[in-house]
Amino acid sequence: MFNVKNLGRWQANAGKGRQATKDEVLIIEPIESTSKANWRLPPSKSHLIRFALIAAQTKAPVRLTGTASAGEDALSMARCLSQMGVDISLDDDSWTIRGVGKDGFTRPNALLNCGNSGTTFRLLTALCARLPFTVMLDGDRSLRRRGGDALWSALEQCEVELSHGHGAETLPLMMRGRWNPRLIDLDISQSSQPLSALRLAALAAPQEFTLRLSGAAVSRRHYELSDALARMSGSPDEIALTCGELVLHPWNPTLPNEILMPGDASLAVLAMLFCRTHSSAIKLLNWPENDDCLGHEIIAELAPTLGLQWTRTLEGESEVVEISSLPDISKFAEIDLRDANDLITPLAVILALGEGGVISGA
Repeated sequence: MFNVKNLGRWQANAGKGRQATKDEVLIIEPIESTSKANWRLPPSKSHLIRFALIAAQTKAPVRLTGTASAGEDALSMARCLSQMGVDISLDDDSWTIRGVGKDGFTRPNALLNCGNSGTTFRLLTALCARLPFTVMLDGDRSLRRRGGDALWSALEQCEVELSHGHGAETLPLMMRGRWNPRLIDLDISQSSQPLSALRLAALAAPQEFTLRLSGAAVSRRHYELSDALARMSGSPDEIALTCGELVLHPWNPTLPNEILMPGDASLAVLAMLFCRTHSSAIKLLNWPENDDCLGHEIIAELAPTLGLQWTRTLEGESEVVEISSLPDISKFAEIDLRDANDLITPLAVILALGEGGVISGA
């Protein structure tokens, strides 16, 4: 186990042939291992980001609970929405969002910094395509290298003006609407996020429009989440990825006054890695229902093959998961991550510690 002391900037000592750097580094010190620990999963960023986006466009306040330890991706969405006039109060374990309706967004005084969140960037890009003023979106160094995708082509088909970089860094993105969607061709073979972005942006479309899909869909559960939340907030459409052509209609969004965020199932793989490297056990609190796992429930099925025991028990009305290390039972594994590509790095390490395996679909 390690103790993270601080995040700071490090500079190399001056000297011949050496140049000072301002790169950020994480200082980690080893501490004594532990035989057992409890860990409450933070809220699902996929749910929190999407709910915040929809709540920002309602007319009644919405309180999102279970938000303690929300990650930087979700906080990026909250910050950007605030820049566009949405009142968001962040408390210890809840966000209260007072929406501005479909047409109440104001022009931000500065660029919208999406940090490292590709989901925030794409959902906001589609939202900003609806607005009658120029908006600039940016992100950190990593996001700048992965900003451009099928969504930009789709928005250009809607008469949105886009200006962006080329080559290694495609951001920042400057854009100006309003969009005029009628028929959009969209490739969904690389990411589900462009489809999710357009599904939720349809909320305030000037008219119904058609999406014509191509390619084999990936991260399907994340799109299904976007579709489910759209319908939950009042969308008349139920859109399946097998349709080929989808017709989307605008709607007036409403949400319950209070909504509990599920835990982020994707992060449980880090607990699995910890157990595997430290021969210890972790009790996971806030494990979500299967429908809210977004494909990451696959790790429970894989646990025995990876040399881990996965046990579910009830404590009161809540389900608790306990993970423990059983390295002697690990086997060669073949894993399809088509709908759970967030897991690829820690799963690769776990495979390397065991009998190896093959990861596909990521």
